[in-house]
Amino acid sequence: MKENVKEKLFVCANTLYSSLADTVLPYNILKNRCSEFNAIVDIIEPVETRWQLYLEAHHIIEKRHFEVFKNYFKLIGINNTDVMPAVALHKMWHRMTTRKKLDEWVPSVRGMKGLTGELLEKIKFVKITDISMLQHIYISAYWDFPNVQKKVIDLIRELRAAILSEDNVDIL
Repeated sequence: MKENVKEKLFVCANTLYSSLADTVLPYNILKNRCSEFNAIVDIIEPVETRWQLYLEAHHIIEKRHFEVFKNYFKLIGINNTDVMPAVALHKMWHRMTTRKKLDEWVPSVRGMKGLTGELLEKIKFVKITDISMLQHIYISAYWDFPNVQKKVIDLIRELRAAILSEDNVDIL
């Protein structure tokens, strides 16, 4: 590949990465943008290292909770899991669960789990029945991830405001 083309692709990837780094977007849009970024990474990075750069969309609140709170999510325009708020995470921090730990990919982080694994471990036995519980569980689950935690707080505030405006105080 010509060096100037590779340089332009690198600038494009850097711009796209910067725009995704601290953005909350609907899951389906973010998923597509992450795919665009990953396609550029496939072109400019060697096979051995590209997986370290891949990005994936991560639902701020697990999509399994959409069904439980569907009527309330709809109050703020979230009609299905594809449009639930999401953030971009590095693939290895997103995907690694308790079954497949990060140390299988990167020995230097032995014993650490990805964000999804940490989250699922903290919420797996909890039946979330109201917005207050949803807020508490997710804020504590994201304790080590303050930027994601703030996004959860913002989303819960938006849900609460919509519920209050609809006089649905009973679920708070």
